[in-house]
Amino acid sequence: MEAKTLKSSDIKYLEEIRKKTLGKDEAIQILEHIKDIIDKELCNYDKNPKVFNLLIINLATRTYFEIVKKYDIIENYFHRIYDISKSHLGIKDFLIIQSLLQSNHFNQLEFESMRLLCHEALGKAVDKNHSSLLIIMRCLNLCCKKSPDLEMPTLRLDQIYFCLQCGQNSIKDEVLHLLNNSCLNKATALAYFVHIVKFWPWTNRNKLYILGSIFTRNSLEEFLLLTDYDKKDFLNGLRMSLYHKNLLAPSQCLIKKLSDRASDHILPFIADVLTKGSEIEIRNLYAHWIPYVCKKDQLFQIIQQILKEVDYIQSESNLEDNLSDYRSIILLSTFSKHVFNLSKLYFFKFSTELLTNCFQFNLEVQLHIFAFIVDNLENFAIEDSLEFIYHFIESHISVESSHFRNSIFAKMPAVINYTAKIFARLGEPSSSSAASITKFFKQLQELCEKNMNNTLYQPKIFSLKMIEILMNSLYIDSVKKNAKSCQISENGKLGSFLKRRNVINATEMWKSLYVSLEDTTTAFEDSRETTLNLMQLMPGQAPNNSMIEMCKTMFSSPDIDKCNLSSIYATILLQNDPSSEDICLLVHDIIVRLGASIKSFNEDPLLACKSGHLFGYISVLDTIAKSRADLILKSISKILCISEAIVNTILDMLSLSNTTYKQYNVTFEDMDQSLEMLIARSEYISENHEDDRKFLITSFWFSLRACSDIASTLGCFLIKTSETSDDDWKCLRACLQIIESILIHTRHKGATEAAGSSIGQLTKNITLQLPTSSRAYSFLCTRVQCLYQLEDNFISTSRRGAGFSIMILHIVKNENKRSGYILEKAVTDLLKILNLQPFEANDHDKANCDRIEALVLHYLCVLVKDAEIKEAISPYYSEILMATVKYIDSAEWTTYNASLQLFSSLVNKITAQRSQCGQCEDRTLNWEPSDITFSYILRKFPIVCDYILSYCLSKKTSTKSLLLYLGFLQKVEYLHGDETSTASFMQSFRQLTWNLLSHQCEKIRKLASTCFVRAHEFTHELPLILLQISAILFKVKNENFLEGLILTLKDGCLKIKHESRFMPNIDSYDYLMGQIRNVIESNCRQIKPWKFYTLCKLLDLLLLLNFDQKGVVIKNVIKWKTNDKYCIGYDLWLNCIDNSTVRLKYPPLITWSDAS
Repeated sequence: MEAKTLKSSDIKYLEEIRKKTLGKDEAIQILEHIKDIIDKELCNYDKNPKVFNLLIINLATRTYFEIVKKYDIIENYFHRIYDISKSHLGIKDFLIIQSLLQSNHFNQLEFESMRLLCHEALGKAVDKNHSSLLIIMRCLNLCCKKSPDLEMPTLRLDQIYFCLQCGQNSIKDEVLHLLNNSCLNKATALAYFVHIVKFWPWTNRNKLYILGSIFTRNSLEEFLLLTDYDKKDFLNGLRMSLYHKNLLAPSQCLIKKLSDRASDHILPFIADVLTKGSEIEIRNLYAHWIPYVCKKDQLFQIIQQILKEVDYIQSESNLEDNLSDYRSIILLSTFSKHVFNLSKLYFFKFSTELLTNCFQFNLEVQLHIFAFIVDNLENFAIEDSLEFIYHFIESHISVESSHFRNSIFAKMPAVINYTAKIFARLGEPSSSSAASITKFFKQLQELCEKNMNNTLYQPKIFSLKMIEILMNSLYIDSVKKNAKSCQISENGKLGSFLKRRNVINATEMWKSLYVSLEDTTTAFEDSRETTLNLMQLMPGQAPNNSMIEMCKTMFSSPDIDKCNLSSIYATILLQNDPSSEDICLLVHDIIVRLGASIKSFNEDPLLACKSGHLFGYISVLDTIAKSRADLILKSISKILCISEAIVNTILDMLSLSNTTYKQYNVTFEDMDQSLEMLIARSEYISENHEDDRKFLITSFWFSLRACSDIASTLGCFLIKTSETSDDDWKCLRACLQIIESILIHTRHKGATEAAGSSIGQLTKNITLQLPTSSRAYSFLCTRVQCLYQLEDNFISTSRRGAGFSIMILHIVKNENKRSGYILEKAVTDLLKILNLQPFEANDHDKANCDRIEALVLHYLCVLVKDAEIKEAISPYYSEILMATVKYIDSAEWTTYNASLQLFSSLVNKITAQRSQCGQCEDRTLNWEPSDITFSYILRKFPIVCDYILSYCLSKKTSTKSLLLYLGFLQKVEYLHGDETSTASFMQSFRQLTWNLLSHQCEKIRKLASTCFVRAHEFTHELPLILLQISAILFKVKNENFLEGLILTLKDGCLKIKHESRFMPNIDSYDYLMGQIRNVIESNCRQIKPWKFYTLCKLLDLLLLLNFDQKGVVIKNVIKWKTNDKYCIGYDLWLNCIDNSTVRLKYPPLITWSDAS
């Protein structure tokens, strides 16, 4: 039997083999076939890891060992894996180990060999940022799964940190799993705990993740006791995370682990925050922590002890105290069942008060009250609840907040389902409850129908979305399930009852919606889309003949807005399921009309557009193609010919004034002049050329968009047959070429973005349905290569903002993720171009055209910026960054500008900070924390870091490049414990930044001071350095250096103030400030005359250090003579004195010449 080559055949072959009975010789032959399958799949990994199929490896391995065992054959294929004497194992070896561990075909000795191999390889993979890291961690986690008592490797914290900081979620998940297993060893967990609570600040999210792993199986109380760490400091440090958005997820993880472990400290801690915390603490705790807190009963009892029952239930609310209101409603929302069971009297008393005073609170509290009422519907009379809900909706229908609106919508399914449940229990539909239910839905329907045609956006979209919820939940023939608890039968029964009571009139509402579509003055994109969705829920409300006529009226209308509605009317027509004959006649009519329109359009575009547009016809054809493709396939060739003619004609018209490089180098000025020429030549007498230019360009780009849309739609139908039919392949290629023409020959933003989406849609379908060897796939690759293998095309300096970059981005980002071939090929080719020797000047430069390097840098920039392909392109960051920095000093402006943009985009991706310090309660903590460490970037980008350091240390440096590199490195932090991997680099970098404190450029001094401060850990190194700087501050002779030292002192104090909060064994911030003040006070008499600008910086520092504003030191600084001959900064100096609130007479203006 032959081994199959295709993957599906391989799997089928292996499954058949497992069922067969074989002779021993045949079994040996089969084993050879299985080896070939495994080797072939491993080779696929080498070619492209994204198309590698681990399932085949696992199935082949399992089948292999089953045959070996069944026929007693000596195994000699996998044995090489167990040789621990091998100095290096490749990623393919670890893939086999992973397969072996999953198959369970190994003995204890072999298992131990694999474990040791993985243990040894893990640290090396982390330190070298090797691609095998993820596979090795998976292997180790499998080892732990097979043997839970197995001793896991003890990774260094900087190695764990690196894995957590990696952009890949899979690596982060695996390292946390591995860490959970490692922390089963109490000694290891305790060592981790001691280090991170002593040396890592509470603003570091990875600290919280690691603590979560530590307390998966360990006790917080025990560790606090063993380390003598104050419980209050630990809990207050954890509490800090409530002020930072990027810390909410990791702190949630830690809270969950502590709650699962039933920590004695956690419930009193949460109760304290709920009863005494700030508004932002309560809000984030309620949203992110409360859902993961166990033992809510105990938590409620603790809160009862803190706040007496009357304090938050019986007493009247103070409407002026927003925090008190907010706290009360959060407590009642969280513990509504507990309060209800404790005292129904208090529950109803407080609920009544909330209902009565609801609209006097702020919007956020009102929203919580609404949610509370909906969540506790079963505790209130249905009549009262529905009345409140209606009035709440009525009062807030115009609130300008999408969050507010969506929060109401999120609660509506609960309201509908509960009401349906109550209605199902009613014996008599004529009861008072039924009447209240009918009244509520009738009022709500009337309110929404009244506002769905409102000219204001908020009430319009609210009403349409609300009707959509009601329709889907109650009124359509097949009611949809809107929530897990939804009983479709009950909802359907209530809906039928309401329709019998004429709560909704589908015909009238459909007509009203239909009329609203024609109102182009108040149309919004999302409201129009919702309107269309609603009309689709009510098909058959208008005869097909009238809809066809309306379509014809719209697609031939000279009004651009009305013509743009033609596709919407076509959609409404198609939902009525018209006959094939009617649609075929409509298609034929459109094609005939298009032929005549194109002829008149070619002769006089302005005159033609004043009587009708081309895009209306194409849009209707596109809509029909998406819904009834079978009726349009015969006309594909004609439609594509027409579309191609329209595109070429419009592109020619837009380049009419450019006689040098037709279409390739058209500027915006060329397009404007071309439009003016068309207007001037037209038989239509224009009364306002500016308005007519806008009219013409709008019609043009709508037509280009329509052509790209229909090319994409038709192309998607032709993909499957393009490999077997030459005619279909020609049509598919024509579709791609139409879209490509728009992308590379026009720079109108709307047209290029529409064409980008179209080629992205085609790319997605081609790469999903066809193999990489297919004609269509190869054609896509060729078109991408043409964008950077330019020889004859002249590409203007503004070309990068148009279709070239958009085209390459949309093709790359829409490729089937299992393949990634185009992305890999494109990035590799682009990097090769950048790594070549710089190009010599050529004719392109003379023609004001981009050099190829600049184009390539811009292509890479759009790929790096796109969030959807971040994980796919992140492995190339190091190479891209290295290629980029080589062009930073380019003398060619376009190349420099391109490299600058790419470098900035890379830095933002690598060092993206999401701390949201603006939420910090203490506004004086003006220091941005950073999770990116030197240990991380030296592992991730070693060559780049060495290059940047060498460049900055060299004598020939550019100020603009220094600013860029320091701007990058100022976002990188040094953590205690990183010495092993960063010692050499850090020593040189610290020396560099120290020297740059005296640089002549102020921005560089500022960046150098921040870098210098970040390059020292804050617990021990930085305090000593700040004291040493304070001692020499007034002894330096270079004024630039003095300013650099002042900035360093200021940044250092801010960092320590921010990072040292709730840290153990660290001198308090106030104590350190006192020491610095003493040192400065003892040396301040040596102050030399400095410039006003420098004195401003010095005064800011002294005020930060809390010097007495009326004390001797500040008085001396204010009265001190200056050496500022030109009095630069004197006004700033006076303003600085004003801001310091020092009520002293302004010092006389003394210059250095006066002093001498």
